[in-house]
Amino acid sequence: MTLEGYDVLAYGAALPTMLADQDWGLTVAQAGVLGSLTPIGMLVGAVLVGLLTDMLGRRRLILASVAVFSLAMVLCGVAPGVTLFAVGRVLVGIGVGGVLPSIAALVFEYSALQRRNLNTALAFAGVGVGGALAAVVAAAVVPVLGFRAEYLVGGLAALVSRRD
Repeated sequence: MTLEGYDVLAYGAALPTMLADQDWGLTVAQAGVLGSLTPIGMLVGAVLVGLLTDMLGRRRLILASVAVFSLAMVLCGVAPGVTLFAVGRVLVGIGVGGVLPSIAALVFEYSALQRRNLNTALAFAGVGVGGALAAVVAAAVVPVLGFRAEYLVGGLAALVSRRD
């Protein structure tokens, strides 16, 4: 959930630097459209993964969704222009949309009745932690390495973490 929070909020954290980048010439209107692509992808991902979880299993789809949004973040980090970046943001949304309801269901199913609320709150606290980390990276790393670093950090963090 921390990785999800980072990836969703990374766009807003990196946006001022993206708007200042002369190579892309990103307008405020384009920035608004780009900002709306992730939530649209989240809708698609939630519906798609919601339909598939009973057939394929939550764990498998959570891992696949994390892979999708992580690879999409790397795509955003290496995108040569706005169009490919936009595709990456939609894919981030699809992956994130798949993780959120799946984690919620998994935590609910495996938690003891007296700990369900606490466990759910702890799991979802990761979203805020990830968003805070996105802001820290934007403040500390992006001024030195550019806006692409914001996306590469988020994408590579999930891809190099251990999966058991």
